[in-house]
Amino acid sequence: SNGILKVEFYSGATMLGVASNAPYSYLWTDLHNGTYALTAVAWDTLSNVSTSTPVNIRLVVTPALPWLPVLMGN
Repeated sequence: SNGILKVEFYSGATMLGVASNAPYSYLWTDLHNGTYALTAVAWDTLSNVSTSTPVNIRLVVTPALPWLPVLMGN
């Protein structure tokens, strides 16, 4: 039977991670300010490959706000 074998997640040419089980997702945690072109490459069990259209994003990472819990009443 033909099905999805894995999905690879990329930022430009850099592979961020791979998922081999549905829902085929990746949690990107090492974020830095910048502009990124994100793609996913899906492989099926017959070795067919399909690459998504790039999604361009711009990240502006802000530092954590240590005083926020005080303002929230904690």
